[in-house]
Amino acid sequence: MKKLLLEQLSKQFGKKDEWPKEINELYQNLEQDYQNFQQQIQTLSGEVEQCTNELVLLHEKLKTETDELKHTYQDMERVFNNVGHGFYSVDIPNRQCFYVSKACEDIFGHPVAAFYADPNLWYDIVLPEDKPLVDFNQDQLAAGKAIKQQFRIQNQENGIRWLESIIIPVMDARDQLIRLDGVVTDITERKHNELALAEKQDQIQAIFDASLDAVLIINVQGKIVKWDQKCMQLFGWTEDEVLYKPMADILIPEDYRAAHKNGLKRYLQTGATNILNKALDFQALNKAGNLIDVSVSITSTQLMGHQVFIGFIRDITHRKQSENQLKLAHNEVNRILSNVDQVIFSLDFSTYQFRHISQSCKKVYGYSVEEF
Repeated sequence: MKKLLLEQLSKQFGKKDEWPKEINELYQNLEQDYQNFQQQIQTLSGEVEQCTNELVLLHEKLKTETDELKHTYQDMERVFNNVGHGFYSVDIPNRQCFYVSKACEDIFGHPVAAFYADPNLWYDIVLPEDKPLVDFNQDQLAAGKAIKQQFRIQNQENGIRWLESIIIPVMDARDQLIRLDGVVTDITERKHNELALAEKQDQIQAIFDASLDAVLIINVQGKIVKWDQKCMQLFGWTEDEVLYKPMADILIPEDYRAAHKNGLKRYLQTGATNILNKALDFQALNKAGNLIDVSVSITSTQLMGHQVFIGFIRDITHRKQSENQLKLAHNEVNRILSNVDQVIFSLDFSTYQFRHISQSCKKVYGYSVEEF
């Protein structure tokens, strides 16, 4: 461009040293501007090259991060699809799903694409009688409160299923609900086990309620796991006071605790025992620290997959008092009979055995009391 301008001026005004002063000054100014322009172009070219290099580096970094993010997403997806839980995220303002994991297909019985097409599909298959609870929890979520709920759905492949869902709301700066993140689990088997367990516990409780005796259950560690109302009436402790505490420390007098613990340990190790499935009379402690006479029958059984010992306990205080009174009366009769000269006896006609006979029979008949 500079050469072209010089040629045009030379044609018009002749040689450069013959140019008019004004043209020469104009040319010099243009030449200076051109040099300045060239310098700016070089500067800009350098900057453009630098920016280009930075863009290349940024692109490579972005590609690396994108690949890492893709691998992370694939790893996360693999984990999500193998843990037995369904994960999802819902855009509330736009009423569309951000993410639905593959596991949701088995849980709900519908393909993932169906949830992207209709985010309310899950609600449509909730059983009508469970929808009021679900509706109530929706209000909780709108208020920004995380929830944990259980409900039933009609799975088109597997019938009625119990689900448990944990949902965390995400709010914007104005406290408006913008997203729901949740995890859902099929708990049908667990729920059936819980219901079966509750039914079995009701049956056990019915047995306890019908029993005339106080009933307690201890585990293999010797700790109380069940303490019924009659136990509380008999011994004075409430269930909260004794639950999961060693039975020996509650009921067994201190002098016999070591023997009780050793006997339980020996039974668990060898199966040897002389106390199961029979009535045993002994004295037990009540809350006041007093000894009371009881009769205990203990049996070993399996309860909910665990070995336990069930004890049926009866208060025999009155029976013991009657036995002691009868023994005293019997001793008094024997004392009287041993101090009379006449032969006095009492005969049981049903067995033809003597119940009482005085010591004077030896003198009269020549036979001792033992012989009679």
